[in-house]
Amino acid sequence: MKTILHTITRYLAMLAVVFGTVSCLDKYPETSIPEKEAMKTFADAEQHLIGIYANLMSSSLYSGLLTLLPDIQSDLVQAVKGNSNTYGNFWLWNIRPTDLELEAVYAQLYTVIGGCNFYLDRIDEVMANETSDTNLEILEQYTGEVYAIRALCYSELIKCFCKAYDPATAAQEQGVVLRTKYFEAEPVRRASLYDSYQFVVDDLIRAEERLEDAEETPNNYYMSQAAVQAIRARVALYMQDWETAIAYSSKLIDDKQDIFQLSSVQDTAPDGATTFEYMWAYDMGPEVIWRIGFTSTSYGGALGTVFLNFNRDYTYFYPDYIPSQWVIDAYEDNDMRSTYFADSESGITIGYPSGMDYPLLVKYYGNRGIFIPMNVFHVSMPKPLRLAEQYLIRAEAYCRQPNPNVVLAQKDLETLRKTRFVSGGSIDLTGNWDTDVKTFSEERVRELYMEGFRLQDLKRWGLGFERTAQSYTQEEGNGGFYYPYTDEYSIMATGYNLNGDWVSDPVAPYDDGVSYYYNKDSQCLAFTTKYSDVTNNATENADANWPFLRYADVMLVYAEAENELGHIDNAIKYLNEVRLRSNAVEGSLTGNGAIDTKDKMRSAIIEERAKEFACEADRRWDLIRWGIYLDAMNAIGANEDSGVNKARQERNLLFPIPNSELNTNKYITENNPGWS
Repeated sequence: MKTILHTITRYLAMLAVVFGTVSCLDKYPETSIPEKEAMKTFADAEQHLIGIYANLMSSSLYSGLLTLLPDIQSDLVQAVKGNSNTYGNFWLWNIRPTDLELEAVYAQLYTVIGGCNFYLDRIDEVMANETSDTNLEILEQYTGEVYAIRALCYSELIKCFCKAYDPATAAQEQGVVLRTKYFEAEPVRRASLYDSYQFVVDDLIRAEERLEDAEETPNNYYMSQAAVQAIRARVALYMQDWETAIAYSSKLIDDKQDIFQLSSVQDTAPDGATTFEYMWAYDMGPEVIWRIGFTSTSYGGALGTVFLNFNRDYTYFYPDYIPSQWVIDAYEDNDMRSTYFADSESGITIGYPSGMDYPLLVKYYGNRGIFIPMNVFHVSMPKPLRLAEQYLIRAEAYCRQPNPNVVLAQKDLETLRKTRFVSGGSIDLTGNWDTDVKTFSEERVRELYMEGFRLQDLKRWGLGFERTAQSYTQEEGNGGFYYPYTDEYSIMATGYNLNGDWVSDPVAPYDDGVSYYYNKDSQCLAFTTKYSDVTNNATENADANWPFLRYADVMLVYAEAENELGHIDNAIKYLNEVRLRSNAVEGSLTGNGAIDTKDKMRSAIIEERAKEFACEADRRWDLIRWGIYLDAMNAIGANEDSGVNKARQERNLLFPIPNSELNTNKYITENNPGWS
């Protein structure tokens, strides 16, 4: 198994094979690789497996939507008034089948499943042609990993798109579309919930058999037998198969205790932090059964952005969502899981002009070893399988057996809690599930906060939730902004100069009773309003029409062409048709400010296109085709207040060819100049 570990470490930056798409369920890799040439050798199989793992890095899955959306829908967070409305439909439960986020989760899970099916369709032929016994053993292990990944993806589809499992009714409930083949036509209809779960279990059995001798260590980037057992325990819990849940969680807790241990606030990591802190700061810990490996050049989504959003100016935080008060209150004294959250006393300064101050989730601040040094924030390696969850699974299963074992359940909960507490950590269970479900609900929130479990937990327990308005969510203010940051504008807007000295009363239109401020934030800049006329401006991705072709463009194209041919009189005629319809000053061939040469006319057209087509996706290409892109962009200034260098180079004239194309097209051997 060392082979795959080495390979994945070396090649994880590669993106997965790009599959041509007919639908989420019909993806054909032969659009990139001819079928007869695809996956014929050991090396081909290994590369394809790398692609499958790379697809799991997608921001649609564990580093983004698959993790965030279920928890944002629940009672764990409050939306900040005035936020960006990211995932707003989900928080408001205004979810529609057309939501792009919903489509992304569904499509990406089936994309990974499609890659697994492609591998499984071809692996027998690869193994039949393989002569090395060592390679055959490795291929057997690779196949186990593929079965495990397919099972995991199907389990996530079931969790998101199906009812909670009830053994009495599962055979009559709708499950998911099960695809087992890549090239063979299969019915595209939903299986029963029972059959869907049974398919997952069967895949996990196949995986566990093939991964029996695989190497197991904490922080694995690849599927191991331990990962399979963790998934099996989770699935059994969801199926109300208490005995199986106990059996498989015990394989990890008891049988593999020499491999996996709970991270603890009492144990110290190499840098002096506790192993618990290290797990979230550096994405490593003795309890991590499986993580998705990110590198400095290949990673998925920025999971923590909606809770922090520090990238805007590297000074203030602009959260879209803040923790619900009941969550904050759920953490007891000495429970170090409360360090998931930080407030102004810890250096958290919220940048909204209302002066909002409340603890923010810093669990996903970002990997301090890989990404923070690069000024890349909120990117953390997803850790979908942790030992802590197994303790929670087993404890719950003990309590929900026909004859509850409260002693063992309480022991498991306290074992977990004592690794999270500086001191203490005891807990009481009653043996009555109707009472104990609240205890389990709160403990799973404390441990698994914003890891994507909450909605499924509420669903399978048959519980609802109620959000209560909280006073600390940002109120709609009466503030406005002035721009640019000069004494002149400051005095007009506030009456004070930049030194804070009173100069005079604000002048119209600023003397309207509104408080104006400037804090070097993007909110203070001018905004385009040309797309604001929508049916519902509170809806993300609202129905603003995109202007692909406009008559004004035809006029300015005509003017530009005429000017380049030396027909300045015709050029100015069509330039003015655009200008005069918006009450702009008419251009003239004579008099003050005359546009009487080809160069002056060219400059006038360049300026007019910038004004007319702002934010219509034309400017970059205009500057490039005129040959002035580098001069124009670098003249703006390469260094921003945040220290970000935006100097353009020759390579910025071209987009890089995607790695997915380079990895799958043998006829493209190098990227565009300047891109490696």
